[in-house]
Amino acid sequence: MSVHHLPEDLSPMARQMLQGLAANPRPRLPAEDWRGLRRQVEQDAIMLLDVWRQMGLRFDTETQRIAGVPCVWIRPPVIRRPDAIVLYTHGGGYVSGSAKTFLGLPHGVAVACGLPVLSIDYRLAPEHPFPAALDDVVAVYRKLLDLGFAAPHLGWLGDSAGGGLAVATVQELRRQALPTPAALALLCPWVDLTLGGDSAHAFGPVDLFFDAETLRAWGRLYAGQRSPRDPRLSPLFDELDGLPPLLVQSGSKDLLLSDAWRLARRVRQRGGSTQLDIWDGMWHAFQGTPGLPEAEEAVQQIGAFLHLHLV
Repeated sequence: MSVHHLPEDLSPMARQMLQGLAANPRPRLPAEDWRGLRRQVEQDAIMLLDVWRQMGLRFDTETQRIAGVPCVWIRPPVIRRPDAIVLYTHGGGYVSGSAKTFLGLPHGVAVACGLPVLSIDYRLAPEHPFPAALDDVVAVYRKLLDLGFAAPHLGWLGDSAGGGLAVATVQELRRQALPTPAALALLCPWVDLTLGGDSAHAFGPVDLFFDAETLRAWGRLYAGQRSPRDPRLSPLFDELDGLPPLLVQSGSKDLLLSDAWRLARRVRQRGGSTQLDIWDGMWHAFQGTPGLPEAEEAVQQIGAFLHLHLV
């Protein structure tokens, strides 16, 4: 990811972050040190929570087990439709992250669309490789249907690996002849564990969070004995017809920009409805950066998209 040229209309905060990264690249842990990388992701998430709280944000959360899976409810001050929910699957490469610490982004989306967000704390690899995460998310969705929630009033938010998991889940629901959610908002989605796109190799060396080598290692841990081309792991290679409307966001400096572009293209080729927005100058998962003007605008766009389809 080159930061020698920065878009003229970048916010001062974004410009400062990118210039700082270029001057002081973040030290990298070895890709095989998944425990260290997991600790790093969790520490980053806790640091971001502290920043959100310093900005005056207060999270209204409640922990609940649904179908035996830990989940966290994130409720906005004003709920515009009590029978509608946005499900959230967090990022973290299937190896890191948690519903308890990844709160800033889903909270912002909950406020923006006026709906509760249910964050699913699915099991992580390598202790629980595929299909553990997929099984957990499908189980929660099934239970919500059993509890009386209607699919037309269920939306989905997923970032990075959570975006890929969202698409894989919808495909699995279709295979099981279950009704699918009304809309998917996918932020910098990871839908190709083979890293076959160009951006993973062009942008990785100075991405804000990780590089292609780390992603490849995490993908192997999640896949276990399966091929990373398995469509249930890499939904980019699945039959992508019949998906609900998609909003796909990425950044021009996103490690997974190619995944976002290829996903949107293939869904459109199958006759699906996809809104693809590439944010100039933005990096992977920029939407979760506290106080970043571009992130705030992106979250408002996500909220408007989910409100349109669910309220």
